[in-house]
Amino acid sequence: MAGQRPNISVVMPVFNGARFVASAIESIQNQTLGDFEFIIVDDGSSDRTPDILKAYAQRDPRIRLVRQDNAGVVGALNRGIEEARAPLLARMDADDVSRPNRLEVQVRFLAGAAHCSVVGSAVRLIDEKGQGDRVIRYPRYLNNLREAVVAGRILAHPTAVMRRQFLEKIGGYRRVLEGVEDTDLWLRLVAEGPIANVDEVLLDYRMHPAKVTAASTYLTRVKESVARGLAYERLCGLPERDLQSDSIFDLAIGFAARAVDKRFSGSNPWMDARRTRRILRDILKLDPTSQEECRGLLSSLAAGQLKRLKFIEAAKTFFYRYRWD
Repeated sequence: MAGQRPNISVVMPVFNGARFVASAIESIQNQTLGDFEFIIVDDGSSDRTPDILKAYAQRDPRIRLVRQDNAGVVGALNRGIEEARAPLLARMDADDVSRPNRLEVQVRFLAGAAHCSVVGSAVRLIDEKGQGDRVIRYPRYLNNLREAVVAGRILAHPTAVMRRQFLEKIGGYRRVLEGVEDTDLWLRLVAEGPIANVDEVLLDYRMHPAKVTAASTYLTRVKESVARGLAYERLCGLPERDLQSDSIFDLAIGFAARAVDKRFSGSNPWMDARRTRRILRDILKLDPTSQEECRGLLSSLAAGQLKRLKFIEAAKTFFYRYRWD
């Protein structure tokens, strides 16, 4: 591989992943498409992960190890992208398992769909023992931001194969939205070309307590509302926000206020009443300084539900309004 530009770079961040990382590595090593480089970013692991990675790298010249102080998944991903040399970038997580034909299928798909910016696939959910039969499929095509911003599911992050030129154009992953960095990325990447997913299961997505907890935190939901709210602002032609100066909570409250006031032309259709109520509840739990504003919006939301004779929904909203008094 020295001096030779690979066709695709696989980027995998890992932090204390000793339990499952060997299976993840071997699933990439055993791909039917062999022309790749495998960039593994060890994000400051303190368990046996560094020794495991070193052993695999010594036996396989396609593996390039990068070790850094802990910077979080976004820092590790952006570092991996910087190190990558190929025009295509594939994502991989250290606790999942790629099917042997994954890269071959996705590279072939992109070769025949030059307009697409990224392609993912269906996934099978597996448990800690590698067992499971539930399959999750994603939209075949999301052609533009208008379709993507309201889609419940967009693309499974560890199945993504992206065009490097587009990823670099939009500036990669944004650290301030870590936790929903994938949703934020898709909602920016779709402006460069449609998002696609093949129906075939190309990855086993491992569910375990650490992953489930990380995916269901209150802050994650708040950040997702911000990512989608920012996307809808772009769709409405509004100027891009400076996320370095805007508070995540302030932004989320602002988007919730627009959802409550349906007359506002920039309201986000993804923020229906139930999501708005849940986001405001999450902010109440996370940010004591926003309680008065959140409670006021919950009161307004409940009043609107009463006017529309949605008594049960209004009761739930009032419950959230007074639950943390």
